[in-house]
Amino acid sequence: MEQLEDKYYKTIGKNIALELGLDLPQEMWLNLGSYAWMVTHFVKAERNRDAREAVNKAQWGDEQSEKRQDIVGANGPTGEHYDYND
Repeated sequence: MEQLEDKYYKTIGKNIALELGLDLPQEMWLNLGSYAWMVTHFVKAERNRDAREAVNKAQWGDEQSEKRQDIVGANGPTGEHYDYND
């Protein structure tokens, strides 16, 4: 499986190098492709996090969302110390 991933990353790197007119040795294509793949997944994860945050703000409002995050951050996800009277 690793060989298939390396071939895939190398192809991505080659295409990026050709598209941008970069004169890179073939040994660099694998690094470029794997880096591009990592950046793409990082951006997707950030976009998903931002979407979840927007849903929380819409549901809880800005102040309540921050308060909820503080409570969860301080007490963990179990909700043992939630104060439901606030």
